[in-house]
Amino acid sequence: MRSFGHGKRLQPLDAQNVRPQSFWTAKLCATLLLGLALVAPAVSFATDLTAEQIVAKVSQTYSALSSFRFVERQESREATDADPSVMYAVPDPFGNGPAQGETDLAVSTPGMIRLVVSSGEGGILLVSDGRKTWAYIPNLNEYTETDAAPLLQELWAHPVRLIGNDLARYRGLSREAGRAKLRGEETVSLGGQEVRCYVVGVPDRSGSRRLWVDEQRFIVLRDEWISTPGTGADNANPYRSELLDAGVSTSRLTKADLGPISNDAFQFDVPSGARRVDSFSPPAGPLQRGEEVLLGRLMGSEMEHVVQGTEYVLQGSKARDFTVASLGGENVRLHGLHNKIVVLDFWASWCMPCQGELAAIQKLHDELASKGVVFLGIDEERSETVEDFVKAHGYTFPMLLDSKQTVHGLYGVRCVPRTVVINRKGKIAAEYIGAGGEEQLRRALKSAGLNTTP
Repeated sequence: MRSFGHGKRLQPLDAQNVRPQSFWTAKLCATLLLGLALVAPAVSFATDLTAEQIVAKVSQTYSALSSFRFVERQESREATDADPSVMYAVPDPFGNGPAQGETDLAVSTPGMIRLVVSSGEGGILLVSDGRKTWAYIPNLNEYTETDAAPLLQELWAHPVRLIGNDLARYRGLSREAGRAKLRGEETVSLGGQEVRCYVVGVPDRSGSRRLWVDEQRFIVLRDEWISTPGTGADNANPYRSELLDAGVSTSRLTKADLGPISNDAFQFDVPSGARRVDSFSPPAGPLQRGEEVLLGRLMGSEMEHVVQGTEYVLQGSKARDFTVASLGGENVRLHGLHNKIVVLDFWASWCMPCQGELAAIQKLHDELASKGVVFLGIDEERSETVEDFVKAHGYTFPMLLDSKQTVHGLYGVRCVPRTVVINRKGKIAAEYIGAGGEEQLRRALKSAGLNTTP
């Protein structure tokens, strides 16, 4: 794999490096050890903090993150269904090889992200400076460029097993405060230094989780998840095998910088010989397909994937209904706008490309409102932020407040601006990511059956 960003080539795990034992002995030992870990009583340690207080501080820390860089190594091993004593590595996020990989995520709000994922022979790079977003696949030596910026909330909450998934879990960790147990204090190596950590046990619906929490910064330096024998598949994780008895998944930070992060980290230097493409080359094998699919999921452009029970929209499919309050306090229901062409524009006040797109929408709103075209701006920010921004720019088309990201989730929005055009029959006629401007918007409206020639 070509070297790019902060990624590294990682060697596969040896899937057979655990000495086989008898089936029943291994299963009994695993069950007893896990049972003891779950029921062991809390012990007093040299700290004035309780497990509940530690967990609450972790949630507060991750909820307040605005500028940081985390480099995380991941490794997963599962027991085979035939013999729990024989461990193997589960597939990586690219769909090939073992789950040993590295994720390097740097963030500086608003809208600046650098994400490098490497695993075995696969790898991706996603970079955004808040104005443009670049996606690069080293194996193809191809990259795309879009006038758009990722939504941090969507990236962090994405179910692909990356750092983002951990961030979302740690932000909500306070919900488990009542069940957390302080297991001890240990040191963890980070960047060549030994860092003192609280060891906190947190029950999991299919096993147990143990966290090593930095005593000074209250960030998780190591996360170890142990599945309970007999729990079977984890349906929330698409990369886990269907039949699993026991296993261990470990992630640990090798770098933790809480910022500020230099803007230079969010610049994209075109790799030597790389080709700019509108979309990546057709799949030639599992590596290429896995990388492209992962980038598509992160950008919200891979529409056939099912995420958390919600199948993303496809062009030509029926638009998903929703009811959301407008900035003016009225409830707007999509299916209530029958026999009209509806344009959904997802935007954010901090997004520079969004401003040009909103100006084009305002122009077409003034021109086409009388022809049965409804433009709806959709923002996830606070109502005060949206109101101030709308007043400052003089927008007059309706703005919807999607603070719970309900509509964003229905339409798979992870980057803004994102535009969806719905025809008079309630079907999606066109959709695109990025600032297409007036010209692209007119083409999209034409596909919805409207002649928009000035």
